[in-house]
Amino acid sequence: MHTWMAFTRSIAVISLGLASVANAAENKRADVLAADLAFLSVCSERDEALISRKVEEFLRQEGFRVLDIARLAREQKIFYPYAFNIVSHDERRRSVSMVAFPIAPDDYHVTLSSPPPTVHDTDLESRLMAFLAKNLGCEVRQVSRNENAEAAGSMYRRVYEQAEGWFKEAEDMAPPKAK
Repeated sequence: MHTWMAFTRSIAVISLGLASVANAAENKRADVLAADLAFLSVCSERDEALISRKVEEFLRQEGFRVLDIARLAREQKIFYPYAFNIVSHDERRRSVSMVAFPIAPDDYHVTLSSPPPTVHDTDLESRLMAFLAKNLGCEVRQVSRNENAEAAGSMYRRVYEQAEGWFKEAEDMAPPKAK
């Protein structure tokens, strides 16, 4: 249980931290990290399970491993402060996250990040926004594209490795597979 409390706090701090710097136009500092792409997606669809399933399918088709942290917390009957929180990683060490806060459950904060220095994958950025708009009927707002200099690399590695730990914890919590 102690691990889950630390896990929850870490996710909250990192999610808020990434959101707070998402509007930095160009980051040359080593202690500030901005998402390559950050936007707000307002969705009229109210079925979180459907949204989660479709987002997970999309991300997997794009080559990402997906962790639905909010669903995992519900399954484990652990208090978790977010209504929705999906984190995903791919082999290129990129990360896509999608978070909804309880005070605005229809507003999904979406980020796409890659290791610094930033190299935008404009095709993936476009597919991600188009998927939410076309497949889920979401309105994409407040789009911000940002740059991180090489100096932010160590911070990105720390954030990425912490999230990798969440994937490992989730695997450790899974019931043993039948033989």
